[in-house]
Amino acid sequence: MLFASAPTQQARWAACEKCQNKADLGFLICRACSCILASKISIEAAQCPLGKWPDKPEEALSQD
Repeated sequence: MLFASAPTQQARWAACEKCQNKADLGFLICRACSCILASKISIEAAQCPLGKWPDKPEEALSQD
């Protein structure tokens, strides 16, 4: 599958929102990898270079 599920994308976005490495240039980017966050979180195979994305997104969302 090319695109991550909606719960996975939501959990990734939540992690990125809290991260000190996000930068707002009119769109959010990750300063650790220079990716556009809206695009990166939607790709199933993508990974956070800092290891901040949850392995089990459904569990991470229920903890917020």
